[in-house]
Amino acid sequence: TGDIDGITTTPGLLTGVSVTGSSTQAGVLTNYTIDFTTVHEIAQTGKVEITFDADYGLSSVTAFDISGNPGSTVAVSGNKLIVTIGTAIGAGVSESLAIINNKIKNPSYVQQTDAFVVDTKNPSGGILDSADCVGTNITAGALTDLTVTVDSLQITASASYTFNFSCEHAIPAGGYVKIYFDEEYDLSSATAYTAGYSILSRTTDYVLLQKASEGVGALSIELRNIVNPAYVQTTQVSQSSWPGVSDGFVVVTETTGNDTIDQGNIAGVTTTAAPLVSSFVTPGST
Repeated sequence: TGDIDGITTTPGLLTGVSVTGSSTQAGVLTNYTIDFTTVHEIAQTGKVEITFDADYGLSSVTAFDISGNPGSTVAVSGNKLIVTIGTAIGAGVSESLAIINNKIKNPSYVQQTDAFVVDTKNPSGGILDSADCVGTNITAGALTDLTVTVDSLQITASASYTFNFSCEHAIPAGGYVKIYFDEEYDLSSATAYTAGYSILSRTTDYVLLQKASEGVGALSIELRNIVNPAYVQTTQVSQSSWPGVSDGFVVVTETTGNDTIDQGNIAGVTTTAAPLVSSFVTPGST
């Protein structure tokens, strides 16, 4: 007689796996659909577990915020949704589950999320099948009501530029606002005149400001000592930074880690010629 080592079983590989949101915009509450094809049957009261990136907000999901499998319910455990199957799903069957009622909150800033993981389990909790799928490309929220006012558009003048906009999502205390300009501006002496903002860096095409306190709703930032372009033109942001964008300014709000929250564009301004100091014509003869 003798002993033989046991074997370790492995789960089947789910196919056709996708986890898709109705919206990819940062910070919104939205629905998500989970599609997969089983290898093994999932009995009634078996489970489908979906692991999300930790930056998602799942706390609003309640038991009956699910459709696609009659009688199913869903529960939240950390960054995981656990669906208890109400109607058995056969082997080799394609299934689509939807988390409804706009209860999943997307991450609050632009990113490519970690991969989703989908596991199916029997009623006792044993894993049947498993697979992961690519994460979601979270897109920026939209700044609205964007305007810019300028106290002088004369070429080479040192001018004051005031940017107004409304945030879709809050800027956290210590977060940032980045304002992109045409590269023909001279931003090297730019100063922040609006209280609560400090300039951290100036480059050839943007000014980066840090906000001391949280920013919500309508905001206004005045920058002074912006030197206008040296010739008459309608300004346009740098094509190396914003290829294909024809507007004159781009405003981006960022987290404390410099991840994009919201962004928006403002049309360019047209600079004007400087007046001649004096002009006269001297005749050649009288």
